[in-house]
Amino acid sequence: MRRDRGLGARRRFVLATTIGLIALVSGSSLAQSRPARRDAGTAAPLRALFYVTAPIRPARHAGQGPVPSAPSDDPGAVKRHLAALKWARADAAIVPWAMPGSGADRRLGRVLAAIASARAHVRVVALIDRPAGNEALEMDALAHSRARARSYLRIASNPAVVIAPADRSLRTCARALRWRAAALRFWLVQAAFPGYGRCRAAADAWFGDAANARSSRVGTTFLIRPGLWPAGAGAPTLPRSLATWQRAIARMNASPARLQIIDSLNDWARGSAIEPSAQWPSASGFGTYLDALHGQPPGVPLPPVPPAIEAVSITALSAHQVSLTATISGGRTGAALWVEFGSTIAYGQTTAPLSLDDASPRQTVTVVIPSLTAATGYHARVSLTSPAGSFMGADVPFATPSDPSSVRLAAAGDIACDPASSEFNGGAGTPTECHQMGVSNAILAGAYDAVLPLGDEQYNSGTASAFAASYDPSWGRLKAVSHPTVGNHEYSTPGAAPYFQYFGATAGEPGNGYYSYELGSWHVVVINSNCAQIGGCSPGSPQELWLRSDLAAHPARCTLAYWHHPRFSSGQAGDAESLQTIWTDLFAAGAELVLNGHDHDYERFAPQNADGKLDDGHGIREFVVGTGGKNHMNFKTIEANSVVHDTSSFGFLELTLSEGIYSWRFVSDPPGGFSDSGSGTCH
Repeated sequence: MRRDRGLGARRRFVLATTIGLIALVSGSSLAQSRPARRDAGTAAPLRALFYVTAPIRPARHAGQGPVPSAPSDDPGAVKRHLAALKWARADAAIVPWAMPGSGADRRLGRVLAAIASARAHVRVVALIDRPAGNEALEMDALAHSRARARSYLRIASNPAVVIAPADRSLRTCARALRWRAAALRFWLVQAAFPGYGRCRAAADAWFGDAANARSSRVGTTFLIRPGLWPAGAGAPTLPRSLATWQRAIARMNASPARLQIIDSLNDWARGSAIEPSAQWPSASGFGTYLDALHGQPPGVPLPPVPPAIEAVSITALSAHQVSLTATISGGRTGAALWVEFGSTIAYGQTTAPLSLDDASPRQTVTVVIPSLTAATGYHARVSLTSPAGSFMGADVPFATPSDPSSVRLAAAGDIACDPASSEFNGGAGTPTECHQMGVSNAILAGAYDAVLPLGDEQYNSGTASAFAASYDPSWGRLKAVSHPTVGNHEYSTPGAAPYFQYFGATAGEPGNGYYSYELGSWHVVVINSNCAQIGGCSPGSPQELWLRSDLAAHPARCTLAYWHHPRFSSGQAGDAESLQTIWTDLFAAGAELVLNGHDHDYERFAPQNADGKLDDGHGIREFVVGTGGKNHMNFKTIEANSVVHDTSSFGFLELTLSEGIYSWRFVSDPPGGFSDSGSGTCH
């Protein structure tokens, strides 16, 4: 343990997050005096206050929110704020920062210098709320500038940093993972967002800061705010009450949260400030809201003894499934257990978590991993999380035996961006547009037996020159194993002629675009959903007559069909009712799967009959996979029987088709994004 000779404190703070147990050793960056009455056997959580250092005193009038009792921008403001932070028993101040040379950088520097000059107990952690667009550059600049100061907060020997983009559209799993990659030398705290749990490893701690929430518990982080009254508003969004504030502090202290965040010390513009105000004076001079924090010092019992992973073994193995059995020693707390698995030690996929109680001294748990690929090497490890932290078992490698009947395919639609687009970027695209190269790279790495482009292969008009400049250098590398279906954008050029010319015989007869083929033991049907271009899709139309004849001639046990416009969809385009007869014919023939694109999202439906009703025994399972690279679109109303839906990740659907069974897995690009997997049997 490091010794803090400047402050003489020798305490350890332990911050348990959902991804690991982080020991916060009280070196020069964390030490502060605590009241002598606290038990020596307790460990205090880290208490941090948001601190706006810019002159932010807004022009307010009577009835328009709280007003500070002293100017926020006078020369003594920082000194006064440091005293307030100490009174609040704060360990850290979360201060906005931007690149060196900016006003925010200079203000942060003044705070660091003031702390060093006063030998104050509080430490500073940078908040990045307006990213400059290059995560690696920002982290490198911070690491080599302000984060080196003795007054800067360090946890487990690493400088801390908080990421909370004010533009909430920038809060995504993909961006969170980029911050994690850029901030490897930092102890990283990120603002949570819907679905953040899918990429929880992207931060050492997460916190919730929903705009209208008075308090928020995320993992082992607890955030509170006294109220909210944005400047210019005629009434508060969150009305203030000292009693409510005191109860929020009590709940925060009673929780097992190891990180306490208070919003805020002096953000008067949003009306969340707790520094002295004309509306809440007190005898201490710090005001009643700071007095409440002073009167309730942070402190919770030491974490309970967690369960431990004693042994893991493989107890059953087949071509598409494995069972892992783990022996777990009892602790004094409950826990959740899951298995991470994948083709490398990066894993990337997880099973659903299982709950473990704290009553048994030893438990044996078996976890089944389905939907594996035959003749493939895998790695797995058991992970366990409890209030004391998260722990991971040793790597368990295994290989599935071969399955001669299995074939593997990759499918996605809405693929190649128009090369004239400003987002094309020489074919490299951006994180949110023109991602066709990244997705095709991921498919190439998988060495699939077949690739199914699900329509709208080339935007915006499917011209020959666009195919040559955009689709061909990316997905065109998969052309030898591709079996495409035509989309509506291809028909922006008369007859979709460049599409049929590019793919040749593999796209079916020009002018029709529907065909069928065999893939392993499965019969595969390709439909042209641009009904108006081919004489309709209604009963008796040329394509419908062909479909019924084709299904009768190929009574395979397992049938897969795909086309561009989804019969059922919660996306922007919605249901394509013109495909009702096609769906009815496939249902009558006992088809298992339908794949579509068109809506730029991923959606999986439960098996449905010809009327769109749930039918687990005989229904068709539909996947909408419009994630091939173009861009994303939001959902409208989620339809009945839609069980999984996502608009956060590019990627493709991986299908493993075997004799009588199938499995699926959504593969995101970049890795670590949304995932979905499962398996089924043929009718």
